[in-house]
Amino acid sequence: MRLLSRLKRAVTARWGPAARATQTAREALRPLASMSDGDVPACLRPEAAGRSPVELLAQYRSRRMPWTLFQPGERKELARLAADRYPDSCKETLRRADLACRHVVAVLGSGDTDLGDPINWWTDFKGATWAQGDYEELNATLYADDFQNDRYIGDIKLPWELNKHAHFLELGKAYWLTADERYADALLAQMEDWIARNPFLHGIAWTQNLIVAQRAIAWVLALQAVRDSPALTPARLLTILRSLYQHARYIPVHFEFAERASNHLFGNAAGLAALALAFPEFREADGWRAQALHVIETELAKQVYPDGVQYEQSINYHRYVAEFCLLPWLLSGARPAPYTAASQDTLRRMLTFLLHMTQPNGRVQPVSDADGARVWQFNDRSINDHRGLLNLGAVLFKDNTLKFGSEGGGEDVLWWLGPAGHRQWEAMPAGEPPRSAAFPEGGYFVLREAWRPGALWAFFDCGHVGMGDWPDEVSAGTHGHSDLLTFGLAAGGETLLTDIGSYTYTGSKPWHDYFRSARGHNVLLVDGQDQSVLTTFWALRERARPRQVAWRFSADADVVTGAHDGYRRLSPPVLHRRSLLLLRAERRLIVRDDLEGGGRHAAEALFHAMPAVRFLPGGRPDSWTIAGRQGAVTMTFLADSLREGRPLSLACRVACGETDPIDGWYAEDYGSKEPAPVLHVSFEGACPIRCYTVLQLEEPGSVGDLGAWSTYRGADEAWGSAVKGLGLPA
Repeated sequence: MRLLSRLKRAVTARWGPAARATQTAREALRPLASMSDGDVPACLRPEAAGRSPVELLAQYRSRRMPWTLFQPGERKELARLAADRYPDSCKETLRRADLACRHVVAVLGSGDTDLGDPINWWTDFKGATWAQGDYEELNATLYADDFQNDRYIGDIKLPWELNKHAHFLELGKAYWLTADERYADALLAQMEDWIARNPFLHGIAWTQNLIVAQRAIAWVLALQAVRDSPALTPARLLTILRSLYQHARYIPVHFEFAERASNHLFGNAAGLAALALAFPEFREADGWRAQALHVIETELAKQVYPDGVQYEQSINYHRYVAEFCLLPWLLSGARPAPYTAASQDTLRRMLTFLLHMTQPNGRVQPVSDADGARVWQFNDRSINDHRGLLNLGAVLFKDNTLKFGSEGGGEDVLWWLGPAGHRQWEAMPAGEPPRSAAFPEGGYFVLREAWRPGALWAFFDCGHVGMGDWPDEVSAGTHGHSDLLTFGLAAGGETLLTDIGSYTYTGSKPWHDYFRSARGHNVLLVDGQDQSVLTTFWALRERARPRQVAWRFSADADVVTGAHDGYRRLSPPVLHRRSLLLLRAERRLIVRDDLEGGGRHAAEALFHAMPAVRFLPGGRPDSWTIAGRQGAVTMTFLADSLREGRPLSLACRVACGETDPIDGWYAEDYGSKEPAPVLHVSFEGACPIRCYTVLQLEEPGSVGDLGAWSTYRGADEAWGSAVKGLGLPA
C-alpha cells in the first residue's frame, strides 16, 4: 500500500494540477528572453521607474542599505584590519583576483585553468565544451540513461561551479582591499560578457535553479563592492539589472520542491531573498522576500532534526544550508533577525552541531557527500574548517561557546559585520561547551576527552542513510553514504582515522561508488558485502537502518552503542552492533564490535587514515601503531568466537592508492583525491563473534600500559565493569 501511495503521489507530482501550473508559469517566462535594457524601468517601482540610467546609478550608489558588507565609510579601516589580522588570506585573495583578471580560475580540483579570451563559460575544464541550447531541452537530454549518453561529456558540476561566479566575489574583495580599478574593470567586463553570451533560458548555466540562485548571490555581493567604481556605468547597470530581473523571475518558478526537498531549495530561496533585499526597487521585491523567507522557515522545520542536524546527513551540505539561511539575516542588517524565534533557535543548534563535530585541530571530517559548495568565501581556510561560520554565529546569537577554539578565525565576521562587529567578536570571551555531545535524531555522537588541542576526539555515526527513514521499497539515499557505525579519531592535534570524503559524483560511477560505499568507511564488512546495495548515482536499495542506539556521558567515561540491520539479507542473517567507550584518565578509546546471529561468517574491519599517517606493525601480531606527524596511537585487536569459545586468528594488510580494485584514497574536497592508507583486519568464525579494538594514545604523560585491556578476557571484564558503571548493559 505504501508503494502504491507513493506511485500515486509521483504521478500527481508529474502530471497533476500543480505540475501543469508550473509548466504554465515556465512558459510565461519565455517573453522575458527578448527583454531589452530599455524595458528595465517598467520592472521598477513607480518612484524609480521614471529615472534615467544616470539617475538610477546615482540612486544605487547613494542609498543606505541595512547591511554592513562593503560599506564605503569603513573601507580603509577594514582593509587595514584585514592586512593586519589576516595577511595570508589577503595575499591569497589578491593572487586569485589577479588570475581571474586574466581569465584563469580554479574550481573543484581543476587547478588554475585558463578559460580563454573570450571566456569559455561552458568548458569541461579538459578542452571540450558542453552543448548549448534551450534549457528545458538540455535538461531532457543531458541526464538521460543515468548520465550515460553522448551529450554528457564529463562532470557537469565543473561548468556549473564556474557559472556560480564565485570568483566575482574574489574580484570584489580585491577591489575593496586595494582600490585598484583593474579588479572592478575585470569583474564588470566579465559580468557583461556573460550576460551577452548566456541569454536567458539558453545553455547549461540555466539548467539548474540552484546555480541560477547562487549566481545571483555572487552578483549581489560583488556589485556591492564595486558600486562606486567608474567602471560601473549607467549603461552597464541597466544591463545588469535586466539580467538580475530575469534571474529573480526564473527562481520562484523553478523552486526545487519535493516530498523531501534538499539543500537546493534553501539555495533557491536564499538567492531570491538576496535579490529582493539588494534591489528593493523591483516591483515584486516585497513579494519575493516574503516568499523566500517563508520557504526557508518552512524547510528549516522539515529538514532539520530537533538536535540541529540537517537530514541529508552530510557535514558539507549542513554547513551550506546554514550559510544559505544566514544570508538573508546578514543582508537584513544582522539585527533584528528576519526569522521567528523558533527558526533562529534551529539555526543556532545547527551551528552547535558543527562546533562539536569540529576536531581539536579546527577541522571537521568530510562526512558523506560533499561538492565543495560554499555560499560565500571570506577566508582562505580549508573547506572543512567551519570556524569562520561559527565565529559569525557567536556574534549573531551572542553565544560565546560558538567561539571556543576559534580564535584567529574572525575574517568572516570582519567582512560581514564590519570593524565594529569584529571588535565585538575580539572582545567576546570564549565559553567552554560540554565536552561530549549527542545528536540522537541525526545519529551523530561526539566523544571528547577535553577541550584542548591534543585531546582524544571521536565521532560515531549511527543515523539514517540520508533524509530519514524511508520505506524499504523506496530506493533512496541521496547524499547519504553506506556508513552506519563508522567512526573517526583525532589525537595529538591531528586527524588520524577519518571519513574519506567525496571525490566525484557523475564524473565516474566507480569512483563515486567507492567513496560512498561501506568499503570507503571505518566499518565492519561481513562476507564481503556492503551494508546497503548501491544502485544509481544517488540511490541505495535495501538500506541499512540504525537500531538500539543508547549512550551515557560522565565525568570520567563516555559510551555510545548502536546496531544496524544491513546484513539481514545474508544467510544466515547477521546484526552488527558497535560500541565506543572513552576512558579519560587512561586517554583510551575502545571499540567493541559484535556480530550477532548464527553460522560462519568472514568479517573485515576497515581503518582509513589521513594521507600523512602511517600504519606500523607493533610488537605483537594483533598490534599496530597509527603514526601521525605529531602523535601516535597504538591499536590492539582482540577477537573471539563466542560460539566456539576460542580466539580468532587475524590477517592484516595495508592498502594505499590502489586502482584495481579502488582502495586507499582520501578526498579533502570535491574533485581532488590523494592516496591514503587503509588497514584491513580480517577474521572468520562462527557467530556470535566479538572483537575489541583498543586505541591508546601514546605521548608524554599518557598511561601506556594496557593492563587488563591487553587480553580478550581482560578486555571483556574491563568493558563490563566500565559500562555497567555508566548505567548501560554490558
